[in-house]
Amino acid sequence: GPTVAEQLEALGPGDRATSGGQALWGNSEPVKNEESTKVEQENIEPKQEVKPRRTTAKSSGEAAGQTVEPLVIEESEPIKKYEFPPVDLLTKPKGTKGVSEQDLRETAMKLQSTLDSFGVRVTVTNVSCGPAVTRYELQPSAGVKISKITSLADDIALNLASSGVRIEAPIPNKSAVGIEVPNKSRSTVTLREIISSAEYKKHAGKLLTVALGKDITGNVNCADLSKMPHLLIAGATKQGKSVGLNVIISSLLYAKHPTELKFVFIDPKMVEFTAYNALLKHYLAVLPTAASEDDERENAIIKQPKQAEQVLNSLCIEMDERYKLLAAAGVNDIKLYNEKYKDRHLL
Repeated sequence: GPTVAEQLEALGPGDRATSGGQALWGNSEPVKNEESTKVEQENIEPKQEVKPRRTTAKSSGEAAGQTVEPLVIEESEPIKKYEFPPVDLLTKPKGTKGVSEQDLRETAMKLQSTLDSFGVRVTVTNVSCGPAVTRYELQPSAGVKISKITSLADDIALNLASSGVRIEAPIPNKSAVGIEVPNKSRSTVTLREIISSAEYKKHAGKLLTVALGKDITGNVNCADLSKMPHLLIAGATKQGKSVGLNVIISSLLYAKHPTELKFVFIDPKMVEFTAYNALLKHYLAVLPTAASEDDERENAIIKQPKQAEQVLNSLCIEMDERYKLLAAAGVNDIKLYNEKYKDRHLL
């Protein structure tokens, strides 16, 4: 079937419509609503008619006398019909074996006998098997100190022939100690099974829902990105930073309409986000300064420090404008503003 990029490319221009009747950035006035339309999941009609316009936003550097080109937004009519990418574009999960019940039982018995050899009597009460780690819940006998269990972490790892174990003492809201042991065969968590899950669909209506993966019990875990405004993703080389960023972006693409979401990609390495050039006419909130579409597509992803400075300055202007709108509406976040705008009760 066609890829996400091919489907988006076939839709054509016209996604630079504003969300909530306000330009993404700039000094423009809110667009007056002329006609409300019905919004459906498979065929989403924009809530307002937006006339083509052109706005400019001056950066703080220009105000200080520096030579900074103003950023320009060209807006056209909104997308009248948009189909979300199907989950068939994502890779199907492979049938991995995982950890068998016999292996879990043997490890539990070995764990109990190892602690017993050090004079620590415990009982294994529950086992939670996740994609990469299995947690064994232990109930210590009367008189056993938790510190005695935690001090035996290296000995437990040696007896289990494991690279290391993590001891959670005690488990929150439980009168038990958790010992997490890495699985010998890890199962891969795919984005497709997360997107298709009931948990993701349940959270898809939130402001910025992203798929995180599965927790230690094997349950799907999602989060609202709007509650993490200062998120920092860090780690060593080849530890999954780029995969995590791509999962976050893809999760938003599967949950949000182009009139609800815009991205600003800043990529100094010039190779991380090149695949998202196909989103130019739909999800990318960029200000084209080139005369041709080829140049516009080439500069869709911000690569130069000066361009990044201009875009960030323009975003600051937009942020101040939105704060003024929130203050005028008497709300303190965009979710409440959108609810009031939908009900026509801004004032």
